[in-house]
Amino acid sequence: MSVADWIAAERQGDQLCLWDMSGQDVITKRICPYDPESKTLPEEVTGFQRGPVVISGLGQDWRPVPATPIDKKFFKSMDKASQLMCPVPGLKQDQPAAVMAGEETRIAGFLSQNADWDGVICLPGAQTVWAHVSAGEVVSFQCFASGQLLAALAPGWSSGDIWDADVFQATMDKVQSRPEALASGLAQVQAETVLTRMPPVARHSKVAGLLIGAELAAAKPYWLGQQVALIGAPAWRALYAMALAHQGVPFVEADGAEMALAGLVAAHAQLSDRL
Repeated sequence: MSVADWIAAERQGDQLCLWDMSGQDVITKRICPYDPESKTLPEEVTGFQRGPVVISGLGQDWRPVPATPIDKKFFKSMDKASQLMCPVPGLKQDQPAAVMAGEETRIAGFLSQNADWDGVICLPGAQTVWAHVSAGEVVSFQCFASGQLLAALAPGWSSGDIWDADVFQATMDKVQSRPEALASGLAQVQAETVLTRMPPVARHSKVAGLLIGAELAAAKPYWLGQQVALIGAPAWRALYAMALAHQGVPFVEADGAEMALAGLVAAHAQLSDRL
């Protein structure tokens, strides 16, 4: 059995996804808890001594855009003592203010498999990122808290992928024509839930339609007339795919975890010359 010579890791909320790696081959995949408050990494990470731990999603050493998703200069500047723990820097933007931590590595993974990509990459999740990518660089990006709001206002939605497409799309259309009515629309859904005992599928579909409809209205300069890549977990991709298809936007899809691993492999390849 192969022995891991490095670890690829991605922070995903309150957990870490770890891949024990031998070169570019995955030996095992594990999930470990992570406390965002203490920012303490588990012993599975800190105790690894056979090689580097390349980790994304921690949000350290922000680099301003435009920038390549992963910067060779960052790894070249690291001394060997620090290279056992190698956090991938996030990206930042001053106007409008935005940060990404982890999404840049998924973008890097996608570009490693689609070298000539020029267009927009949408990365839905707790924070949704719309990134304009050209010539291998993130030129600009915009972030939305739709996922956080959806989790708060429609708890339990991610336990399944059941949606009422008609309700979702009709609600999207309504809020896109009047984005200023988002807050009142959410209040109406709450009232309808009390008065009519609206079933969860309809309630979740209405809340998602309101939030994502308003998001697409604001992000229109990113997706209108662009080729779009949708990268994320299956539940998020299903929701945004339904939204983009309703707008008539052509797009390709890629799995978020697979792109994260591909990006971490690309980062490790840049780092290996220094070890």
